[in-house]
Amino acid sequence: MSTEIPNSRTVISKLIQFIRENQMRAGERLPAIPRLAADWQIKPSIVRDGLLQAESLGLVSIHPRLGTFVQQPDLTPMVTALSETLDLALMMDDRNLVHLGEARLMAERETVALAAERAQPEDLLIIRQRLEQLQLCVGDRAAFVQADEDFHVAIARAAGNPIMTTFIRALLVALRPYRQSTLVREEDAARTAEKHVLIYQALAEGDSERARTLMEEHFAAARDLIRQSLGLQPASERDSQPPGRGRL
Repeated sequence: MSTEIPNSRTVISKLIQFIRENQMRAGERLPAIPRLAADWQIKPSIVRDGLLQAESLGLVSIHPRLGTFVQQPDLTPMVTALSETLDLALMMDDRNLVHLGEARLMAERETVALAAERAQPEDLLIIRQRLEQLQLCVGDRAAFVQADEDFHVAIARAAGNPIMTTFIRALLVALRPYRQSTLVREEDAARTAEKHVLIYQALAEGDSERARTLMEEHFAAARDLIRQSLGLQPASERDSQPPGRGRL
């Protein structure tokens, strides 16, 4: 029976397990390589190579003569990869734009509720700053869409789930060109900004149910704009039809 030879992947696996078991936070220093090598029963040279690979993945930061420190993982590559996949889906069928909008609603509806329960004062301050920036950009379509993305990402971060934040960021990147083209009037942006104020108030009050409801209402209007841009019937009219009619 053969025994697997330890390599860099082995080191990264053990590293992740070590960080979890010891509940280490970003900025905390790991034990020295000889100590890790002895604990993991892996040659120091392999541990060193594994830590270098872990640094390239954004898991740790290595500082000569100071040591190796836990680092907050950089999920940017994951955002880019997922956004490219979503772009491909949109190229294949414009109707996937509606499906992406529905996926975003499902993600943000629950995320905003979690943010209302978990947001710390510093989180609310950042969300408030993003809201103020959004209000200043009502007359600039591209700047408004970017400020809107920043507002929603700040809410996702306040919810404390980095994977959901990554998913929402990827959806926003994929939807950006369409959102810039469907938000055709300054009145649309002004109404959107007003809804964001209400969402922020619900977050500040810690009212998760109201935050969830407001987010649903916010997305209902955005969904209709997207459907109209594709020449489809607004969802509000479609849902009022009697059973048996075709729906998308």
